[in-house]
Amino acid sequence: MRKTLLATTALAAATGMAAIASPASAAERLSLGIGGYFQAYYGFFDSDEDAGAQSTRSNDFFREAEVHFRGEVALDNGMKVGVNVELEAETCDDQIDESYLYFQGDFGKLVLGSENSAAYLMSYGAPAAFSSIDGADPNYYPFGTPTATTVVGPQFNYAPNMTTDSEKVSYFSPRFGGFGFGLSYTPDNTEDVAGAFIPSRDKDGAGLSPYFGGNAFDEVVEAAINFEQKWGSFGVLAGATYGHSFSTESAAVVTPGGVIGTEKRDQVSAGLNLTYSGFTVGAGYLWDDLGLQGNNDRTVWAFGGAWANGPLRIGASVALNDNNNTTENTTRYSLGTSYVYAPGMTANAGVFYWDTDSVPQYENTMAVIVGTAVSF
Repeated sequence: MRKTLLATTALAAATGMAAIASPASAAERLSLGIGGYFQAYYGFFDSDEDAGAQSTRSNDFFREAEVHFRGEVALDNGMKVGVNVELEAETCDDQIDESYLYFQGDFGKLVLGSENSAAYLMSYGAPAAFSSIDGADPNYYPFGTPTATTVVGPQFNYAPNMTTDSEKVSYFSPRFGGFGFGLSYTPDNTEDVAGAFIPSRDKDGAGLSPYFGGNAFDEVVEAAINFEQKWGSFGVLAGATYGHSFSTESAAVVTPGGVIGTEKRDQVSAGLNLTYSGFTVGAGYLWDDLGLQGNNDRTVWAFGGAWANGPLRIGASVALNDNNNTTENTTRYSLGTSYVYAPGMTANAGVFYWDTDSVPQYENTMAVIVGTAVSF
């Protein structure tokens, strides 16, 4: 199966390269424009803190920003060639968020470089109340980031994201009757680490699994199929994804449940959104065995609904996260609203409640978050 999948990826690459090799020239040289976003929020928090729990703040300011350099040029044969580089607007471990080159034409789209997988980009989650907080892949972890002892904390994502922005090749098919297909191959699941070595080395490192500590999954294939169609005021968005690592570089990993052996990793997701006029309802699902032996999988269900009328949007969601290897299970309730007060500018507000088992500093936690997001 692996050889078949790799052959499919190679065929897609060969198709794109053949189109590139055909006589074609751009009317002008590719040039880059500048874009990006800046988010600024203030939060008020209240949580039950059991004896011995880490103290948490009652209020705080937090923000996220990126500067994007993007460009695209059309060749004489109709094919488009583009570049995207996303720079974090603060000093961090991942200074360049994404950096990739793409070729797009009648054959579909071929993406080369540091970018999310086809599974991630073609998946659907439940409508969010405040996507930066309760979306399938939120930007913020108000009560702490995942660690070796708090796998997901009260703030969890459920996007199919086995390889994050690790260097990969991805192919996206044209749409046929509303259906589209995507496939990604990631040789080594270590983003931006020694990517210029020839020949490449196995790059064990942190951040390669939900547990920090060098548990590397590589030779990863991720596939997705989705459907997008609209009939008058009614629309359907549906998708399913599957990811599999053909290799693991570690024999065991330390988890909250003890030392557990590793195995090849599998991940499945599905999502459905139904839209009618300004209303949207939907659900998202993720199952991930985490690459750990035994009954150590993670399951997330999310449900949501939203109503939009002109610049105003109101949404609500509920999500349930179940980690079988610990008692650290979480239910999250969200209610939020946004208002577009100028082109590319929204004011956002939301109320969130987390009910988390066996994580003292996160039990029965409520947050009120307000702020703005500006894209440019």
